[in-house]
Amino acid sequence: MKELDKRIVGALRDATTREAVEDLFNRFKVKNIDLKTQYIKEAMHNPEIFYSSGKDTSMKQQYELTLQMLLAGSWKLYDYYEKN
Repeated sequence: MKELDKRIVGALRDATTREAVEDLFNRFKVKNIDLKTQYIKEAMHNPEIFYSSGKDTSMKQQYELTLQMLLAGSWKLYDYYEKN
């Protein structure tokens, strides 16, 4: 796997809206939904995510769930505990 751009990862950690995330991906020309999902996971320190709806989960659904997790912000506790 290609190394992820740390500028994008850092900016995602500060994003608070869907529009900010999509604008960031547009500025860096990140179009692939799988790559977008990888960036978001990296920004959240790669949490273990279980995508389960009782059937196969599409990449679009996985992206949407991962994006919502980023925007909810609970992953930021990891940063807090790492610093304390």
